[in-house]
Parts: sequence; structure tokens; C-alpha cells
Amino acid sequence: MRRLQKYVFLFFIVMPAFLAGCASVVGPSRLGISDAEWKSYTPEQRAELSANYARAQHTKRGQYVKAGNSVIQVNIHGGRALIPPSPDLQAYQPVDFRIREGECHREISIISDLNPRQKTKVTTCYSEHVLYLDASPYDVDKAYGTVLLRFMPMWKRGFTYPSVNTTGLARLTGVNISIKELSPSTDEEE
Repeated sequence: MRRLQKYVFLFFIVMPAFLAGCASVVGPSRLGISDAEWKSYTPEQRAELSANYARAQHTKRGQYVKAGNSVIQVNIHGGRALIPPSPDLQAYQPVDFRIREGECHREISIISDLNPRQKTKVTTCYSEHVLYLDASPYDVDKAYGTVLLRFMPMWKRGFTYPSVNTTGLARLTGVNISIKELSPSTDEEE
């Protein structure tokens, strides 16, 4: 009986320390959380966030992404983004990129307008004619993106979504997202 008490005692002492250690492995910056907010969480809350992060990463790796022939040109401009180490939203340099259908987990750098050395990442995915932006690092339901934009025929000429907000790592706020579907011959010029 004494031996059992010893193991139970060790379990309750060692397990919280282990969980706290697991939580710190992921860290607040990877989760898009400020250090001050991270410190306000209990070890149990940190462990839960870390576990959710691990599940979201596993979900991303395990899901099938359908490839296609479509290529789109995306421009993100205006609004603000959360760019560490600042806890405040700030202006950023406009971003242009092309993405092929079936390409996922691509990280696009969002660079601070004030300090080009400061940047954050927006994870993108384009699958089955849906563009996903700014994946959540810890929400399994938003493992591909916190905003999804479904193909519209207007993409062929170019279309701008005004004042878009995301809740992922970059927390884009009030941004304009312009999308234009490119013809296969236009894609070859890249």
C-alpha cells in the first residue's frame, strides 16, 4: 500500500511538470499568443493548447489534398497584421504570390512596413477550387485556414474581397485579398 501511495504521489508531482514541459515545447509564438497572454494561462491550459496544436499539425499531414490544373495569383494588401514581437496589429508590405491547386501548407511571409526584419507567416492552401488562408496552429477545424474563399467565375477577370479578417497566426485585419485565375500559359512564365 505504501508503494502505491508513493507512485500516486510521484504521478501527481511528475505529471504536471511533464505537461508544463510539453506546453513550453510548442511555445507562445508558434501558437500566435503573446508572452504575456501565455504566462496568464495555467499549466493545464498550456498543455491543452499544446495538445490541440499537435492534433492540428497531425490533421494537416493526414488529410488528402486534391491537385488540379488551376493556378491563381493572389495579392494581399491594406489592413493590418499581427507581426511579432509587437503585440499590436501593424501595417505590412503588400504581398503577391501564385499558388497551384493542390498546393498546401505553403507559408507566405508578411513583412512589417516599419521594420523589414520583422515578419510573420500566413499559411495557405488551394484545394478543390478553395483558397484557405491563415491556418490556426491549434484549432483542428481550421488547420488549413481560418478564412476560405471559394472559386467564383469572377476570378477569371480578377476579384477583390474587401476588408477580410482572419483569426490564425497572422490575424489579418481589414485586408483586401485580390485573386485572379491564371491560364496555364501564364503560369509557365513564372
